Amino acid sequence: YDARNADGVTLTDLGGMTLVESKYVSANTQIITFTNLNGNRDGFYTLFVKRLQGSSSTSYELRPNGSTSNLESRYHLVSSTGTHSVGTYASVISWGSPISSGSVGHMQVTISPATRRVRVFDLETVYDAGVNGYAKLDVIGRWNDSNTNLTSLELRGNQTDSFVSGSEFHLYKLR
Repeated sequence: YDARNADGVTLTDLGGMTLVESKYVSANTQIITFTNLNGNRDGFYTLFVKRLQGSSSTSYELRPNGSTSNLESRYHLVSSTGTHSVGTYASVISWGSPISSGSVGHMQVTISPATRRVRVFDLETVYDAGVNGYAKLDVIGRWNDSNTNLTSLELRGNQTDSFVSGSEFHLYKLR
C-alpha cells in the first residue's frame, strides 16, 4: 500500500477518499498512533497497512482513543495448510496473530467512528510468510462506548519490535 502512488494514480484522488496521515516506520517500535481525528465529522475511516513482522511472538491490538475497555472482537483465521480457527476476544480488538519473524502482513481496516452508536471495526489481514505459507485473518470488532468521539487510533504490539523498519500505515477518511 503505497499512498503516494499506485499504478500511476495518487490514492488521494480515488473515490472521495482523503489522506489523513501516513506513517513510515524507520526504527523498530511498539506503538503507532493517529491523532487529531474527529469521528463525528469525518464519516468513515479506512486504514491500509503494510506490516513487517518483528518478533515472532508479537500479537497486536487496535485501541480507539487508546481505550482498553468496552472492546470486543471475533475472528476467523485460515492458513495455507487448510486449518482454520475462530474465536472471541472479550476485551480487545485484536488485529494480528503471532506469525513467523520477517513475514509481511497487508491489512485494511474500515472504521465507522460516529457517536450515538456502537463503533464497528472491520479488519482483513493477509500474511505472506514466505516458505512458511500464508494466512488470512478476518476480524470484526466493536467499541461499545457510543458517547465518546473518536479522536485517536492506536495500533499496539506486545513487543518492542512489533513494527519494524519498512512498515507503512496510511489512514484515509471517506467523506
